[in-house]
Amino acid sequence: MLGLGLPAAAIGLDICRIPRIKKNLTSPMAARFVRRILTPQEIEMPHTWRYIGYLFSPSEKPKSTSAEKAAEFMAGRFAAKEAVIKAYHLRKLSFHDIVVTYQGYLPTASDKETPSDSPEAGDDSTAQGSGGPPVAIIQSDEAHEKAYARLSISHDGEYAAAVCLTTP
Repeated sequence: MLGLGLPAAAIGLDICRIPRIKKNLTSPMAARFVRRILTPQEIEMPHTWRYIGYLFSPSEKPKSTSAEKAAEFMAGRFAAKEAVIKAYHLRKLSFHDIVVTYQGYLPTASDKETPSDSPEAGDDSTAQGSGGPPVAIIQSDEAHEKAYARLSISHDGEYAAAVCLTTP
């Protein structure tokens, strides 16, 4: 417990304009922008590749809705990572210290050999369906162990928003 009986939990919140992200994704620097936000592990995840794969694979032709869906997806990831950074305000985190995945892909006690947040874990064809709610994996550093945080990511109109809840 912190002073005044407050629990040692934290909340981070962020909102992002989807058109701002779409502008970046339709520029010649789109792949570079994605690499700045997502880790290499996240880029290779099937549920991520479904939205941004056309930026990295010349054989995948973008569909007419690809830019819109990719912008919505990336705005949600951007907001989620910013929310994590705000919730863990005492740590000096960058986007690459945070992996956003789904709860169903997290390793369990019996999954010690192949972590379920790896690309080999399988496709989440319904985004949240079989994968469960989104979660953040915060990488360890010299002073902190690896941490997991709950996320909520929402999209409406021109905005994507995310909330991160840490647990004590």
